[in-house]
Amino acid sequence: MRMFRTIAAVAALVMAATMTSLVASPSTAAAPSADRFSASSAAPAAKAALPRHKMKSVRGVETGGGKFAALGKIPTFKNKKVLLRKAASKNKPFRAYKSARTNGKGKFRIAFDGRIGNCFEVVAAKTPRNARTAKVIGCIIPG
Repeated sequence: MRMFRTIAAVAALVMAATMTSLVASPSTAAAPSADRFSASSAAPAAKAALPRHKMKSVRGVETGGGKFAALGKIPTFKNKKVLLRKAASKNKPFRAYKSARTNGKGKFRIAFDGRIGNCFEVVAAKTPRNARTAKVIGCIIPG
């Protein structure tokens, strides 16, 4: 038993020594440069983090008789297709349900109905200026 532990410790030591030499070998290490933190190298990182769409007053309302509507305004998403997604319950994944176009001001309205327990969200797709944005508008509850 003692011999097994000794062999395992030596093997671990050899592996650790070879791994550190592979990771940080002096021949492959880059020399520090003055423009490492310049604006040109920071630009791709800033481009990757796009701002989200502005969803003003996006909400779900009951129109009466068991019918509902998703309505609101997305000024950063004019004349584009808005997606309404539905989940069978709070613990289920959202799936595409309906879609509608926003007008020239970014306003939209989508009429829908569903069963008690169904949850809904509105999604504005990614654009060159904004990231994909989703907002849960609520779930249908009894009452």
